[in-house]
Amino acid sequence: MDECCGGKANAIAALNRGGRRRVLLIVLAINVVMFAIEFAAGWAARSSALMADSVDMLGDAFVYALSLYALDRSESWKAGAAVAKGGVMLILGLGIAVEVVDKIIHGVVPTSSLMAGFGALALAANLTCLALLWRHRGVDVNMSSTLECSRNDVIANLGVLVAAAGVWLTGQAWPDVLAGAVVAALFLRSSARVIAGSWPVFGRLRTSPAGRDVARWGWPVHSNYERKDMTAKDNDGSAFWRQHARRYDRATNVLNRRFNRMVELVIQDVRGRTRAIEVAAGTGLVTVELARAVSTVIATDQSPEMLAALKSRLEANAALNVEVRAADATRLEFADGSFDTVVAANLLHLLPQPGLALGEFHRVLQPDGVLCVPTFGHGQTMLAHLTSRVLALGRFPIVTRFDESALRMLVEKHGFAVVRSSVVPGMLPLIHVTARRI
Repeated sequence: MDECCGGKANAIAALNRGGRRRVLLIVLAINVVMFAIEFAAGWAARSSALMADSVDMLGDAFVYALSLYALDRSESWKAGAAVAKGGVMLILGLGIAVEVVDKIIHGVVPTSSLMAGFGALALAANLTCLALLWRHRGVDVNMSSTLECSRNDVIANLGVLVAAAGVWLTGQAWPDVLAGAVVAALFLRSSARVIAGSWPVFGRLRTSPAGRDVARWGWPVHSNYERKDMTAKDNDGSAFWRQHARRYDRATNVLNRRFNRMVELVIQDVRGRTRAIEVAAGTGLVTVELARAVSTVIATDQSPEMLAALKSRLEANAALNVEVRAADATRLEFADGSFDTVVAANLLHLLPQPGLALGEFHRVLQPDGVLCVPTFGHGQTMLAHLTSRVLALGRFPIVTRFDESALRMLVEKHGFAVVRSSVVPGMLPLIHVTARRI
């Protein structure tokens, strides 16, 4: 069963690289929905076979999800994901084993009609997935093994239907017990092998300097600086911002309703400064308040749509001490030591190489100058990571999932001494870090 998962993952990765992401999202959704439906039906019908078959659906969903979102991650992330997959399937497999034992002891006869109905629904779902994948059978040499595994899924569904017929004909539980026990045993074996193979790798990479990209929750946070795959044809994410500039303010408020608190923290740390540059100013959510706290501000962004929105906001607020320019955060066209303050809000998590931007910030700052880099903490909490994954489905150009310690470490690595660090809670927490140039 785990061999099937490996072959299926390789073939699905080929589909993903081939631009057939929509097909993968459809089969992923089918498997997730069918797992929930079939497991609930199995529980209601007291059918071990149905619950065992639902776990098979969950296993396929894991393969599809990891193939879509994990294959381009770091090795430690992939190892951690494999451990999580094995752990979840182990728990569910043990649960089914307990159900089988309970049924043997108490002799509870499942409802054959529910078994047949939902077994047929699962069969239809797997046939649909098989048909979707069959159209792309020439994409990769691994597709033949994937189709073979998909046919095995169909055979498992037929096994549930045979078990349902056996329960109906005999009026006894043993056909369901037999089918459930076989599938549970296969899953327990598969999950044990996955954990045994991935746990040592995960542990080694988690503690090694090369694999130190796992924060408190085990999510990648700061070793993917060299990634340049934010989109297939648009590595700087500019296409995304062209499309979503008008919705940026509303989306920011949804993701963290205490965004204004982050702005207050920035202003507290820069008030009274003389000359500031705001990098990636966006629509000006920070810029207007920054202009009231600092003598002179140069606000930059590389998106024409964002710059247009920024200029409109500044005009509406009569912010006359702000000059607007187009600029790339990693190549600032200013002389060394030009500013006593640099503000870059919600930028670093979007950059393939945030270290380059921090190097530029260090260069244009005067000695002892102030740096404020409040950043969405996509890796700060479990909820934040899940929210981040949902955003990624919409092609939101997230590159690095920071938590507070990782962001501090990155800033300090590039010639700064952190003087303040705090977290503004929310669906996506905001990590506020202020530092001084060394």
